[in-house]
Amino acid sequence: MRSEPRTDFMRSTDLSDLQLGLKLYGTRLKLLYRLKREGFYVRMHAYEYLVGDNKGFLALIFLEPWANRCLILPLRCDKK
Repeated sequence: MRSEPRTDFMRSTDLSDLQLGLKLYGTRLKLLYRLKREGFYVRMHAYEYLVGDNKGFLALIFLEPWANRCLILPLRCDKK
């Protein structure tokens, strides 16, 4: 039996699983936790992520692991 909570275990692991990659739900959760750790607001639904910050939505991320593809659609362009 694992001594640490499942969420702590998932947060501490690497995203590189060369056999299955982002097809696994657990690996996609790791990506979710990593984005949240960086300070983003993130909503995940299957293979899609809605990413934002305190000003609003930043991007949509679409994963297609069966095609080895990831599409990032920017929703806001900050001008400095």
